[in-house]
Amino acid sequence: MLDFLNKALFALFDFVLPPSRRDTRVNTLTLADIPLSFETSEKCGVQVTTLWKYNDRFIHDLIWSLKYRKNAHAAQLCAEALADYLQEAHSESQWMQDERPIVFVPIPLASKRQRERGYNQIDLVLDHLRELVPSRVERKALQRIRETPPQTSLKRKERLENMRGAFALLPVSLTKGTEFPSARSLMSAHVILLDDVVTTGATLSAATAALKKAGVDAECIALARAGE
Repeated sequence: MLDFLNKALFALFDFVLPPSRRDTRVNTLTLADIPLSFETSEKCGVQVTTLWKYNDRFIHDLIWSLKYRKNAHAAQLCAEALADYLQEAHSESQWMQDERPIVFVPIPLASKRQRERGYNQIDLVLDHLRELVPSRVERKALQRIRETPPQTSLKRKERLENMRGAFALLPVSLTKGTEFPSARSLMSAHVILLDDVVTTGATLSAATAALKKAGVDAECIALARAGE
C-alpha cells in the first residue's frame, strides 16, 4: 500500500513539476533545506544507515536529478550530507581516530544500465566526497557478475532472489594460486558500501555477502530509505 501511495505521489510531482523545472529547483537547494534524518535499521540481515526519507519531495527530486540528470549540484549536496553524517555519527569512533584508511565501495550498476546511462550516480557523489573526507574509492572492487531485472516492480521475496549471488570480488589467477588482490587491501580498511536508495535491503545484503565471502567486512550506507 505504501509503495502504491509513493508512486502516486511521485506521479503527481512529475505532472506538477516537469523534469527541467525539477532540476532548476534542485539547483537552488542547500543543506538547510534537506536536514539529515538518519537512522540505522536491519534490512535483510544487514545493518543499513540511511540519511533521508525518500518520500520527502526535496529528497526525491534530489536523487532523481542525481540519478537521471547527472546533476553536479545534487552530487555535491549528497557528498556534503554524507560527510556531515560521518563526522557526527563517527566523531568518537575508533576508526575515525586510528590509521585505517576509509574506503568507499559503490554498488555497481547492471552493465546494461551503466552503458545506457554512461555513469554510476554514486560515483558522482564519491568524486565530491573525497574532497571532504580523507578516503579512497574502490570502484572496481565489487563486480556485478550477472544481469538482474530492475527491482522496482518486485516484491520483497522476489527482490532477495533477484539479487542473490549477483555480486562478487572477482579472483585473479596468480602464480601461487587464485587470490583476491582487491580483498587484501580492503581487509585492513574501514569499508563503506554506498547505494542511493534502499527499500528491502536486498541489494546491499547481496553485496555484503559477496564481500564477506572474500573476508571483508563493510558498513552499509544508503542516501535514502523508501517504503515509509
